Amino acid sequence: MGPITWRNINAPNFSDSNRFAIQSGEQIGRGLDLLSKAASGYRQGELDTQNQQRDFQTQEFINRINSFNDIDNYGNFQRQISSELARLNPSQVNLNEVNTALQGRDNTLRTDLLQQQEFADSQAAIAARPDSNAVRLLAAQGNFDEATQKLGSSTTIADKAPLIQMISDARDKAREEEFTLNERARTLDLRNQNNIALGIRNNALQNVDDPTNLEDYVQGQLQDAGVTDPQIISNTVSGLQDAYNERNGLTKDQTESLANAQSVHASVIDSANEKIQIMKDSAPTYSDDLGHYLDTSTTTSSAIKYVVEQSEGEVPWYVFGDLAEMTGNAVKGAKDKLLITDGLKDVFNGPEGEQLLNAATKYAKDFGGKVWEKDGFQDLIVDGFKILHSRYTLNKEHEKNLLDLVLKRDTLQNEANKSLRLLKNEFTRSRRQGQ
Repeated sequence: MGPITWRNINAPNFSDSNRFAIQSGEQIGRGLDLLSKAASGYRQGELDTQNQQRDFQTQEFINRINSFNDIDNYGNFQRQISSELARLNPSQVNLNEVNTALQGRDNTLRTDLLQQQEFADSQAAIAARPDSNAVRLLAAQGNFDEATQKLGSSTTIADKAPLIQMISDARDKAREEEFTLNERARTLDLRNQNNIALGIRNNALQNVDDPTNLEDYVQGQLQDAGVTDPQIISNTVSGLQDAYNERNGLTKDQTESLANAQSVHASVIDSANEKIQIMKDSAPTYSDDLGHYLDTSTTTSSAIKYVVEQSEGEVPWYVFGDLAEMTGNAVKGAKDKLLITDGLKDVFNGPEGEQLLNAATKYAKDFGGKVWEKDGFQDLIVDGFKILHSRYTLNKEHEKNLLDLVLKRDTLQNEANKSLRLLKNEFTRSRRQGQ
C-alpha cells in the first residue's frame, strides 16, 4: 500500500447563497422588531393614558381634601372619601397618596385650630395683662384686699382662679412671715428686756445705799428703761429685799450703833413735840371767836347783810327800810375815823384792814350796837376794830411761834433721818468693802 499524503482541498464556494440567506434573516429580524416595537408602543401609550387618568383622579381627590376646612365635619368628609375610594381600584387612583392627604389634612386642620385657639388665648392674655399685672403688684405689695377687689372688677381676665389662689397663697405667706418676724422680734425684745432687768437688779443690790423703797426704785428704773413684760418685772423685784439684806445687811455691832443713834434722835424729837403741844395748849381762848368774825368770805356787803339780818325785829319800824343804808353810813363813818386816828391808820391801810373793818361791823352788832344811832354804832365799829386787831395780832404771833416750833421739829427730824441714813450707808459700804 502506497504512502498516505496530505493536501489541501478547497471547499465549495457558497458565499453568495450564504449572503442571501443572511440578508433574508436580517430583514425578517428587522420586521419582527418593528412589529414588537409597534405593539410595545401601543401598550405603553395605553399605560401612559391610564396613569395620567389615575394621577388626575388622585389629584382631584387631593384637591378636594386640601380645600376642606370644616374640622367639626371632617370625620363625615373622611368617611365619604373612603366610601368613594372603595369603589375604585388601585389603577384608577393612588390610594396611598389619597389616604396620606386625608391624614395630613386632618393634622393640618387640627394644627390650625390649635394655633387659632392659642392665638385667641394669647390675645386674651395680652388684653388681661394690665389687670393681671396690677393684681400681682398689689399682692406683692401686701395689699391683698385691694388685689382681690381689682381682680373681681376686671372684665379682661377670663380665668381668675389662678390669681385668686395666688392672692390666697401670698396672704398666707405674708401672715407666716409676719408671725415669724413678730415672734423673732418678741424673742429678741424679751431677751433684751431680761438682760436690762438683770443689770438694774444687780446694780440696785450693789450700789443702792437706802433700801427703804428698794422695790419702788427698781420698778421705776425698769419703767424708765422700757422693760414692760410683767413676768420679767415680777421676777426682777421678787425677793429683792431679802437679797439686798443678805448682801448688804449690817453686822451686830453696826445694828447696835445704829439703834443707839436712833434713840438719841428720837429723844430730841420727843422734846420738840412736847414744846409744840404746850404751845398748842396755850393758844388764846378767843381764837374761835376770831374765826367767826374774820372768816375769809367777809366783805362789806356781807357784813351789812349780817347786821340787817341780826337786827330784824329789834329796830323801829319806821327805820327798818333804811337799815342797810344806815349800816353802810356807819361803816363809812368808822372808816373815816380810822384813817385819821394815829396807830390805826397804818393798820387799816395794811393787808388785813378791810377784813378787820368788816369783822368789826359784825362785832359791833353782836355787842349791842344800834344801827339807827349812827355815831354810837360807828364808835362800836372802831372799838371792835381795835379789839379784833389786838386779838388778831396776838393770835398771829402765837400761830407764828407754833409754826416755828413745828418747822424746827421737822428740821430736826429731817436732819436725824439724814444722819441715820448716812450712818447706815457708811456701815453698808464698809460691809461691802469687807466682802
